[in-house]
Amino acid sequence: MLRGLELILLLLTTAALPKYVETGSQAWDYKSAGKIEVRVRSVNVRVFPATDENRVSLSYTTRSNHSDFTSKVQFHFEVHPTGAVLTVDEPRGGMVDLDLKVPSRTDISVRITGGDVVIGDLEGDKEVDTHGGDITLLIPQPLRYSTVKASTRVGDIQSELGSIKGLIGKSLNFQSNGKYRIQAHTTAGDIHVFRSSSF
Repeated sequence: MLRGLELILLLLTTAALPKYVETGSQAWDYKSAGKIEVRVRSVNVRVFPATDENRVSLSYTTRSNHSDFTSKVQFHFEVHPTGAVLTVDEPRGGMVDLDLKVPSRTDISVRITGGDVVIGDLEGDKEVDTHGGDITLLIPQPLRYSTVKASTRVGDIQSELGSIKGLIGKSLNFQSNGKYRIQAHTTAGDIHVFRSSSF
């Protein structure tokens, strides 16, 4: 009986796997010190410091059961006087994972409809908003931040900073004398705020 159940689980897992998984990359020159905004739909996003301080690089993985899904995904990186905006045009019927490398001193703003967000050791303001997904923020030096505010309507918050309040929906508030700020919100998901050495 156990082997029968294992076979059923294996078949269900295999059926759920996408038929087409593809990877790619793009890069753009970027010498501004302003804010980079990421505006996407259903995408998992990871943002970390780049080794080249004058370029923004993007690595992506697409997953879909449609062979032409990847060819229809379009990335747009528009630079303006106060920063830049990254948008992704993606058809329905697939998923995109983004690994974004930006200059280490960058204000970052990520707004997505659904997906997980991880932001690494960037020096600057951080804003994250997702309707459904987990948020992980790595803070190398917490005292550089004047305000850290995070909230989830349905989920948990884990943090070494500030006070956490709430039962089903939770909120975090931390204040110091730094010059940067963090604001993070997810409608349904967990939020993790860690020192970089603890991650």
